[in-house]
Amino acid sequence: MRYLKNLSSTETFGDIKPWEFTHFERVPEECLKDKAKRDAWINHPETDFHVYNYFEGTQDNLRLHSESSKQDENPPAQCWGLAPDYDVPTTLEDVKAAMRIMEGPLPNYFEETLSGHGRLHWIFEKPVRFPSRKFALAWLKKIDSILPIDRLPGIDRPALLAPERYYTNGCRWHKLSSILVSENHLRGYMMRIAEKFDWTTSDLGKVAVSMERIAEECRKKYPKFREWTGDFSLGAVGPTFWVEGSTSPKSAIIHETGIHTFSNHAHKSFFPWAELVGSEFVERSEDEFLGKATKDIYYDGKHFFLQGPGQKILCNDPTVMRRHLVSMKGISDKKPKEGGPAMVDKALSYIEHHQRIDGASSCAFFPHGVFKYNNNLILNTHKINAIQPVPNSMKSAWGPGGKFPFLSAFTDQFLTKVDAPVEQKNFLLAWLQYFYRCCYARDPRSGHGVVIAGPVNVGKTFFNRGVIGGLVGGSAEANAYILGTDPFNSELFDHALWVVDDGSVNPSATTHRLYTEAIKRIVANREHRVNEKYRKAVQTPWQGRIVITLNDDPVSISAMPAMDGSTGEKLLVFRAGPRTIDFRSQPEMEKILRDELPYLANWLLEWKPPDYVLIGSDPRFGIMSYCEPTLFRTSNLSSNVSSFAEILSRWLAEYFRENPSATFWMGSAIDLRLSMSANPAFAEALRGYKLNDIPRMLLQLHDKKMFKMTVTETDNERHFRIECEDRFRKPGKTETVPQAVGSIFEKP
Repeated sequence: MRYLKNLSSTETFGDIKPWEFTHFERVPEECLKDKAKRDAWINHPETDFHVYNYFEGTQDNLRLHSESSKQDENPPAQCWGLAPDYDVPTTLEDVKAAMRIMEGPLPNYFEETLSGHGRLHWIFEKPVRFPSRKFALAWLKKIDSILPIDRLPGIDRPALLAPERYYTNGCRWHKLSSILVSENHLRGYMMRIAEKFDWTTSDLGKVAVSMERIAEECRKKYPKFREWTGDFSLGAVGPTFWVEGSTSPKSAIIHETGIHTFSNHAHKSFFPWAELVGSEFVERSEDEFLGKATKDIYYDGKHFFLQGPGQKILCNDPTVMRRHLVSMKGISDKKPKEGGPAMVDKALSYIEHHQRIDGASSCAFFPHGVFKYNNNLILNTHKINAIQPVPNSMKSAWGPGGKFPFLSAFTDQFLTKVDAPVEQKNFLLAWLQYFYRCCYARDPRSGHGVVIAGPVNVGKTFFNRGVIGGLVGGSAEANAYILGTDPFNSELFDHALWVVDDGSVNPSATTHRLYTEAIKRIVANREHRVNEKYRKAVQTPWQGRIVITLNDDPVSISAMPAMDGSTGEKLLVFRAGPRTIDFRSQPEMEKILRDELPYLANWLLEWKPPDYVLIGSDPRFGIMSYCEPTLFRTSNLSSNVSSFAEILSRWLAEYFRENPSATFWMGSAIDLRLSMSANPAFAEALRGYKLNDIPRMLLQLHDKKMFKMTVTETDNERHFRIECEDRFRKPGKTETVPQAVGSIFEKP
């Protein structure tokens, strides 16, 4: 419900509902009696008041303008309610008298205007959307068919038919009713307008769609209806209950459009439903019936989507959707004799025009149903939920005396026998808490990727898939997606947890580089391309987590992502210790997870992590980055740049021994390669490196401060100056590979 602060402004706001603004004292006294002064005051650019409109433009923060305005077009996109203006003096007593003769939804508020007139306000249960301004005008022209707006005199019809009209708040409000205009009521009305507006000439409401509703109304209006003993359905036979004097129990037959009677007491043989129960009732029943039948069905330009068994979202083509509406929803597919489309075609047309979405995809733990993302309406087909925690009245402490003794004991020992067991555990639990909270609240946030390395059979996979996956509704194998070997990846996006297990990554230099870049991209990006068979590939929001488990032998550990600056800040890296707790049989372990995870979930929601986990944390990821120190060293030694650093160290040692007066080497990357290749041994060692690998390696070595190196650039090339260090003057072999310094993971 957008408003302006004055009639000269173009920016709209939405933090105050009209009836919440009651600052009558802000109105200058002279404005109450003088319309010219009132207009000048509310049009003054410095006036800070409340000028509202229930219509909202396609750009909701900008003002609506008339079609003839020279302003940028901002057509009405949706409407939250209706406030007809009555240009005569109106009192609360006048309104109450009018309400006694109103049929249909009652107004929710009466507003006394600053001019002494009045407005009635109908508030909608859900906003109504429009495909165009022209459609909005057609919708307004017939609005009195569902809202009793004409029961008060003096209605301002030109203002009513102007969706761009803003009203100065009168500040004096009286609540009349708490019952909002129902969504089904409005949806059905919209369907009737759509029928007339687009291509249909026949009117809705001539065929009864709900025999149950007709029977209910007949029961109210006709005392003799109680004589109808059988089903009240198409083709059923019973008494002519509405005609006085008719006594035959089998004199009337029900048809789609009314009742055919053989009673001699009737003055004609066919009575349409409009005559029996009223045309307004028949139309209203049809509106509500079609509204309910088409609720929560969406169209993306090619397929229809609706909820099927087990809350699964079904995707149907138009033929299947038509069959569903006829067979499951009871909508007629017969064309009226007077012409026009069948009721099922009206329903399909309404869905196509008014329940249109930009796409449908499984968006893990984003809100259910349709939500807005990057100005697109997306139907979320994701139905997995995070585990439900036990209520606070059942919460449990950590440890052997609590309700999740195995999981707490396992977590306590999982990261022991390493340099910083408590620190590691707190970082891991803080990460898990942040991840679980996001999934439980269906409010995704980005977070670090996690690497867990350790001996075999210590529970890495159990913790990854059983504990983490158990808390967030399961996991998906991401190996093929990361390595680019699976072109269809849609099943991944049903899960917020992606797992990569031991031995899945080829440790070659090229593969490892692509693998590291893929991990960085998965962690940093908020949306990914989803490709499903027989469906159009779409960009889908995903803010889950990736967890990699590795054995800690030299070959396996080489698959760990390279821990350079841009990668390291996106990861948490932990080392698991030897196993000190016994696992049980698979059925027993599954039972432990079922029994204990709800208690762990409650504990995670309540636990407060230590400050060192949070202070200085990256706002994107919730907590600090972390890398267990020994794994950081191992990563450096296993990286491709470290291998190059070892070759370079050996060559520099020979260079400075052969040139004892030299204090530095300087040149371009190609100069370095040519100088090193002059020695056949180093030429062989460099064979695996491409020409453009050398400058990239040198820049990484410079960033990691593994050599005393400076980099300068000219218009044509980049030069590297490498200083002579003491280690290059020592006879024999050079020292081992230099380590990166100044890392965010190293302790002071």
